[in-house]
Amino acid sequence: MAVADWIAVLNHPRQRDSDRHARARHWAEARHAEGAVLDHLGHVKAALLNGVLYKIDGHTRALLWTRGELPTPTEVHVTVYRVTSRAELNALYGTVDAESAAERQQDKISGAYRESGLVLTSTRLKSGMIGSALNIALRGLVRRNQPRDAKPIDVYRAVHLFRQELEILDRLDPPNDLFQTGLIAAALLMLALKPRSEDFFRAVATRSGNMRGGRADPVQAVIELVAPLLRTGRARNQLEQEDLCARSLRAAKIWLGGERSRDYWMLNKPRAETILDYCQKVKALKGVSLDDPDL
Repeated sequence: MAVADWIAVLNHPRQRDSDRHARARHWAEARHAEGAVLDHLGHVKAALLNGVLYKIDGHTRALLWTRGELPTPTEVHVTVYRVTSRAELNALYGTVDAESAAERQQDKISGAYRESGLVLTSTRLKSGMIGSALNIALRGLVRRNQPRDAKPIDVYRAVHLFRQELEILDRLDPPNDLFQTGLIAAALLMLALKPRSEDFFRAVATRSGNMRGGRADPVQAVIELVAPLLRTGRARNQLEQEDLCARSLRAAKIWLGGERSRDYWMLNKPRAETILDYCQKVKALKGVSLDDPDL
């Protein structure tokens, strides 16, 4: 196939961020390829589904060839697999990717954004670094704190499940430092169950909390939960992130009740809610079985 024709082949629906991967160090070395190495770069894989051809690999090479940043072969050798369903197309992509360079979860989430039609613009979300937040929002625990025999969550389904909440949160442009894993998880849960909480998370994102007589309102209380984690380096502790989610849920719940709510003005941290209760309610709301091993 001519290189131009390969470039025109549709990308796989789950394709990760090719632009980011094009900046990887090994591509800088590949720019000097010749002989057998150059020949190897010209071998790619595709799949044919219902008469439509999709790239299975070679996405980044196509981008670099388009830019003129990689030596262009005279033609590409395409191995085409015939598939009969979207599920088979996805499985083939996952298998080939695992064979070449195990796809990081961050890459999978970027692919999940693409598959769900999400075009996120905030720095915090578009990077795809929300795997731990999705685990908390679906199972009440980060992955490392789940039973060893627990099946990893299907990030493609997880992103699709929370696509509306992710779009809302993205519009708030959540600051990287403030919206830690636990706070992202709390936002996904609360936005799903109580859409009005968007205003609460907007106030947190803009750091619009208030103090009265030495007591913090729910917005300020959440901001003050994050500050010591950053100051002491404990933000890396996954148990701390679960605790942040549990207490942020409580703060949002109090905020929704209005200023007359008990504990609206807090001298101490908000009490921790039971995250799993929220997870189960969200799953029920979205029609997901509580026994679903993938979520």
